[in-house]
Amino acid sequence: LNEQFVGYSQISHCTSEFDVTNYLQSGENNITVIVLKWCDGNYLEDQDKFRMSGIFRDVYMLEREAHYLQDFFIKTALNDDFTAANITVECIFSDHHGQDIHWQLFDPKQHLVAEKCGQDFECFLVQPILWNAEQPNLYTLVFRYGSEVICQRIGLRKIEVKNGVLLFNGQAIKFKGVNRHDSDPRTGYVIHREQALQDLRLMKQHNFNAIRTAHYPNAPWFTELCDEYGFYVIAESDIESHGTNAVYVESPETSILLGVKTEIDHDVIRQKTIDNYCYMARSSEFNQAILDRTYANVERDKNRPSVVIWSLGNESGYGENFEQAAAWVKQRDPSRLVHYENAIFQHSAHQNDTSNLDFHSEMYTSTEELDAYFADAQNQKPYLFCEYLHAMGNSCGDTEDYFQAMERHAGACGGFVWEWCNHSPYLPNSNRMGYGGDFNDTPNDGNFCADGLVTADRQIQSNLLEYKNVYRPLRATLKNGHIELKNYLDFTDAAEAISIHYQITEDFLVVQEGKIDDLNIAPKSTALLPLSLPASNGALQILTLTYYQKTETGLIPQGHNLGFDQIILSEQSQLSTNELKPNY
Repeated sequence: LNEQFVGYSQISHCTSEFDVTNYLQSGENNITVIVLKWCDGNYLEDQDKFRMSGIFRDVYMLEREAHYLQDFFIKTALNDDFTAANITVECIFSDHHGQDIHWQLFDPKQHLVAEKCGQDFECFLVQPILWNAEQPNLYTLVFRYGSEVICQRIGLRKIEVKNGVLLFNGQAIKFKGVNRHDSDPRTGYVIHREQALQDLRLMKQHNFNAIRTAHYPNAPWFTELCDEYGFYVIAESDIESHGTNAVYVESPETSILLGVKTEIDHDVIRQKTIDNYCYMARSSEFNQAILDRTYANVERDKNRPSVVIWSLGNESGYGENFEQAAAWVKQRDPSRLVHYENAIFQHSAHQNDTSNLDFHSEMYTSTEELDAYFADAQNQKPYLFCEYLHAMGNSCGDTEDYFQAMERHAGACGGFVWEWCNHSPYLPNSNRMGYGGDFNDTPNDGNFCADGLVTADRQIQSNLLEYKNVYRPLRATLKNGHIELKNYLDFTDAAEAISIHYQITEDFLVVQEGKIDDLNIAPKSTALLPLSLPASNGALQILTLTYYQKTETGLIPQGHNLGFDQIILSEQSQLSTNELKPNY
């Protein structure tokens, strides 16, 4: 600024902030920004996506009070039966000398429930209104001091692990999740709110309740939208080095080719490969960089109720650097859980410490491997699929198998599909989208970034429809001549959210249909459908149940189709002669 060096940052997806007060001059000022395409930060930003360069977040200059509120940390605590809550706010002023703040707390219906003046805030609530992904109830806290007003939304919720089961507000839940990049075929990494809302709208309408920010903090306001519309978020640090380790570090195969080892010892080769893979996770050269990226992730989104899990990064091996990162997160924010999938790797000079990680997390393991994990009594942590159902091409046909496997185990807490959208930018001066190699880019990974549930321009694909119906909110089963319905919602009675349309056909002709929109089924409970089924008469009798959104909520319009069941009540005993004749 005015030819004076102010600062430098190399965490591309995180917020960088510089105090320029002392560099400004009266009248005209000159700002110079230099973007360096390559730095050692690139080794830690090897995410699976179509990679671009430049500044892609909002840039602005903000004038603050002389003694401004520099940071605050809102902490919420719920008692064991969730009948009371305590809200505290810890404040830090720029000059470390506090000043009085006028505080007002409003409940989700905008009724004033607390008002006080002081440097810090504390409030005790009886019968608090809780936040969850199905009912994203938010309190509003307004800070006033000097000429500044800050408005902050607060969600009261508790996430924990008890006896190996993930609990949210005391209820066992499963993440119906997806991995999401900031990505658009025209604007690249630059995302505005309407683009993000389009993603969230489609996710809600296809029965998702959770998002993993793959593999970096998404746009700074993205988690505010998740607070408002109801998504559980795994907020991930801007760390991934899986491709870097294969290039930057000497491979064991190279040593063999050079004659260092004359006989192939596959166990040695495997361990050497893991050691190389874990290089940045264990190297002191990258210790501070990994910690910095962890700090930046947590500090930015620590007041967002939708963020329920901190993730240390993705596919970067495991070692001392990540152990330090996990320990710091637990110390800084013990109210949330900590995730890191690559703790399954162990380099040869180290015994892994995973005590600060709350999940056993893996990618793309089979349903048989999930069953085997829970068959071992020593495995006490919840099992999380941070990536599964690779959504490339004609995919996700095994969604039902994974659903059934996760339902078998209370400790299986769900998974996150890889991934939400294709990365296919428009070709220059064209309406055609391209992928790796279409832009004269070398090396490239071909079409491997076109692996989403939706196309780059958000057209729905068949794999998304498959997922939607597997994760329908109700499921029907024929038992002893009755239809039993189970409510798979975690916090919402079926009568509040779902209308049921039924249709019975005989040999494909409709003989009965109607609507039921007041069937009470408590969350995770079952009830009989109040419907008399026809007696078997030799015809093919089919019951179709379609589930619709009962009332408009957030991003789901009234009457939206949430899924269906189709049950054969009785099959044809035989085909008549007339039925065998072709009908021209």
